[in-house]
Amino acid sequence: MEPLKRWRLPWLTLSLILVTIAAYLWQARQLGGYGPFGEDQLMSLGSNIAILTLTGEYGRLLSNLFLHASLAHLGQNMLALLLIGVTLESLLARWQWLLLYLLGGVFASLASAAVHVDQQQVSFFGQVTQVIFVSVGASGAIMSLAGAELAIALSVKLRGTGEAGDSLLRNALLVPLLALVYGLIDQGTDNAAHLGGFLFGLLATLPLCLGTSLPARLGIAVGALLALALGTFNLLNPVFDNPRVDELRQMALHEVQETRRIDTLKAHIEAERQAPRTWVDGEQAQGFAIDLPVVARIVPSSDPSRVYLLKNDADMQIIEYDLTTQQPLRTLLTQPYARGQLWGCPGPECVGVGVTDMALDEPAGKAYVLGLSKGAVSRIDLASGAIEYSVPVSDEPARFPSRVLLHEGRLYVMDRADNSLTILEAASGKRLERLQLPAAGYENTYIPTGETLLLSSQGDALYLLPSSSQPMRLDLDSQQLSEIGEDGAQQMGRDAQGRIWLLYEDGVLYPQEQGQRERVPFHLPAAGMPGWMALIDPDGHSPLILHLSEGFILASSAQTGQVLRAYPLNVPPSDIFALQYLAGGRFYLSTRQGLQIFDVDQALDGREVAAEYQQLLEESTAWQLRLERQPLEQPANDW
Repeated sequence: MEPLKRWRLPWLTLSLILVTIAAYLWQARQLGGYGPFGEDQLMSLGSNIAILTLTGEYGRLLSNLFLHASLAHLGQNMLALLLIGVTLESLLARWQWLLLYLLGGVFASLASAAVHVDQQQVSFFGQVTQVIFVSVGASGAIMSLAGAELAIALSVKLRGTGEAGDSLLRNALLVPLLALVYGLIDQGTDNAAHLGGFLFGLLATLPLCLGTSLPARLGIAVGALLALALGTFNLLNPVFDNPRVDELRQMALHEVQETRRIDTLKAHIEAERQAPRTWVDGEQAQGFAIDLPVVARIVPSSDPSRVYLLKNDADMQIIEYDLTTQQPLRTLLTQPYARGQLWGCPGPECVGVGVTDMALDEPAGKAYVLGLSKGAVSRIDLASGAIEYSVPVSDEPARFPSRVLLHEGRLYVMDRADNSLTILEAASGKRLERLQLPAAGYENTYIPTGETLLLSSQGDALYLLPSSSQPMRLDLDSQQLSEIGEDGAQQMGRDAQGRIWLLYEDGVLYPQEQGQRERVPFHLPAAGMPGWMALIDPDGHSPLILHLSEGFILASSAQTGQVLRAYPLNVPPSDIFALQYLAGGRFYLSTRQGLQIFDVDQALDGREVAAEYQQLLEESTAWQLRLERQPLEQPANDW
């Protein structure tokens, strides 16, 4: 190479500065501000996380060069890049300059990761804390250019070029000396990256600067490569011999996952707050009333506007109702009913009397109804309402069939009195099999609300939520029962995407996709307020959890827990029998006074109506803990 070249427009240096500034703007947009950024924020991007970089995530060696911790950090590095890059771009071919920058930056990242892979801090009291080392910035790559500039300056000086050589040498020493002083003052400086980049640039440039013949240059190049290879081996050998590599990697992955979880949660909370909505007044938000008390269940038909109401009061009735016109179409069936306490008649001999569920077979014009007589399933003709047969679900004296499902000519009936599942032939009512669910029965006379039977989307299994509240799955081929989720589920359903969901007092679980639910604080338990709740998810993307507060039904986000919508509650909570989702973006409230049908989109502004409630919720320990990093659960010691 020539000792010195004339100055030329440093477009490569300027381009790289612009690219790095653009990367910072992207970073600021991703992290919601212009910094300074903490290590936990930078983890979610491409920062150099030592243990992850060295165990497979090699892209971090390069990506971290374009990330910075603050505007000041970016400014310092870009100023240094301008000072060194402009000079060096006039001394080297541009492809040599770019290779030095990128490869030097990668080597600097590698050196930093190797040095800090298993770093610990010891407090004044002797407590040892494992450090997950995170590094970002272009300084390692810039120091590679500084090393190259020093190599060239020494070469020029040795060749005796006078004042030009002295000036170049002074400039070449400026940035390394400043980096050394700054590294001694600031404990957060990544000195390993600075030194690694500097040595790489120095050694990589020596073959270009020393020696006048090709053999001499090749010899120097081989020596430099051997030095870099030996240095790399010495850096990495202790890492791969470290018995704690897997443990450290799990710790780092957990920290990254926690960072992304918190960032995603905060983004969801903000997006929900900023989402445009159209609110209605109180009269529109309260929906419409149907003057039918004690409706146990609303059974949808193939027509979303047409439903069947199962009423139990002075008598048992099945009423076909049009939700669009808000008018009854006909009373399909009326049966005498012994009115007494909340459900059925006063004594236990009446447990199991009262319509609780109905399965429709519309192509055949039939319906299968539970509870028209004690503990029985009955088939009725949809055209005439005539009862074609009525058979007891079992021979046990205590029977309370609560849910029925029709599939491929078979009836599956769940009994809450003895917690069993009975399979019958739909055509004749003949009992085929009885499966005992692994939990105690629930013999009381209240309306079944949470109990559920659902067919899987593939049609190969049943999902059950019995009165014991332990969700289960029945394989229809093998007849094998298995538990899913955890005990304590309040409701089960299916969203618009066909996914099964389970609603708990602290969140929602999708058992086909998740092994463990994320706990979402969405309600504040209040004395005297029943814990009615339901989940509604018309589009399969924005699930809402309905629950009660003083004077309102609140709809909280199942993803974040914050209150989004509200609906007037005009009855005493003690008069409520059921709060249930209804197809077509509706839900209903069954009370002693009658039935209330709500449209989920016709709502009051929940954040305005329930501002005090939301504030108390956000002050709760459960809410605040969810926004904090959770420790990695360590396996228990086997003593």
